[in-house]
Amino acid sequence: MLNQLLSDLGFEKTETTDKNNCIWEHGEAGTRVVLPANRVLDEALQIDLQPLRMKLHLNGHLETAAFDTFLAKGKLPQVS
Repeated sequence: MLNQLLSDLGFEKTETTDKNNCIWEHGEAGTRVVLPANRVLDEALQIDLQPLRMKLHLNGHLETAAFDTFLAKGKLPQVS
């Protein structure tokens, strides 16, 4: 779920570290995100979600309310 969100926001997965973490980079903005390399069916842990939520917000990628909507509904809110 988070992989698709990051991809939709323009991030690219650049590598998986030897500690089993995925590194996502947004080349245009220079933002880097490191997340555990969970299996597709694994749910993200709260300890991973909150820092990601704040980093995306503070770097101008996504408002916190939109992130919360994504978590609740599995999709980003429609922009009118």
